[in-house]
Amino acid sequence: MEKHIVIISEQLIPNFIPLYLNKEKINFVYIIATSQMKKKYEIFAQICSTYNWKCQKIEVSSYNYPEIIEKLNKHIPQEENLHFNLTGGTKMMTISAYEFCQKRKIRSLYVDTANQKILQITPEFKETPLPDILDLENYLSLYGYKIKSKETKKPEKKFLASIPELLNIVCKNKNFFSILNYLSSQANNSNNKVMIKKNSTYIKKQLSFLQERKMLNINKDTIIFTGEKERFFCNGGWLEDYVFTCLLELKEEIGIKDLAKNIKVVDLEENKNELDIAFCIKNKLYIIECKTTKKTDFESSKKPLKTDVDYLYKLESIKNKVAGIYGYPIFIGLHTSDNLIQRARSWGIRIISDKKLKNLKEEIKKLL
Repeated sequence: MEKHIVIISEQLIPNFIPLYLNKEKINFVYIIATSQMKKKYEIFAQICSTYNWKCQKIEVSSYNYPEIIEKLNKHIPQEENLHFNLTGGTKMMTISAYEFCQKRKIRSLYVDTANQKILQITPEFKETPLPDILDLENYLSLYGYKIKSKETKKPEKKFLASIPELLNIVCKNKNFFSILNYLSSQANNSNNKVMIKKNSTYIKKQLSFLQERKMLNINKDTIIFTGEKERFFCNGGWLEDYVFTCLLELKEEIGIKDLAKNIKVVDLEENKNELDIAFCIKNKLYIIECKTTKKTDFESSKKPLKTDVDYLYKLESIKNKVAGIYGYPIFIGLHTSDNLIQRARSWGIRIISDKKLKNLKEEIKKLL
């Protein structure tokens, strides 16, 4: 059996991958961490327990070279089958660890995520490709999140059949979605019913094709959605279904390892978050926020309506929490503006919107 040594820092993925590759051979992990990395240590220790790896924390100072060497010598016995992962920590911690490996003749390695390689440093230099191993569950666990629920099945044919017509409307009449979003939102918690208060003739004409698709019924000035799934679909769920279906069809071509939508997660303190769509490729996490809403004066509302920039901010915040530096946020919506594009660029968020939605699969391939 093997014992592994890791240096904990903000990003735990390079620490985890070599362990996971040798998970059946490992029985013990030494975790080197500073006091500032307490929460990261707790996350990593919990992951070790999931795989039945016993672990021991060795707390060191970030830049005290003599102390680091002293503690490594004190806590790590001289024995065979030791493997030291030099990825992580401060430069001083890495230098100390490298010298420790040189003197002890311990096998050391470095995970080069940028070039997708594992580099063996000692006893001799060797490169091996970094395997694509991370799925949504173990990726999110490395940021302290647990998946409570997710959807992985292709949407029902009934819903997929309505999407081409909705995409045609994106190019012709975006105000339609202000109406549809408002009505389907108001029908929530109201037995899926909502009364049209103005412009009823115009609105009923606009919604007639959805009645033909059995998404809703129109009874005089009342809209009755045929079920909660149908109401959710009309309230923007159709865009999630469309994006998710495109990704399913691209799965093999672009190398998606894991894909899900409507993912509900909680952290160690039971704080909740939700991801519209997420997928893993080459140990990276792509997070997609889908939005069909737009600030509108169609109906007065007591609550201030969110803008696309608000959703960009939310996406950036979620990305930092659940994905770290290996996360790639993508915003897919109906509307765009110079302000939106500028904000997205400053936050490293990719955007697909407007007329590009019709060729979504090609646009996704361009981004990746």
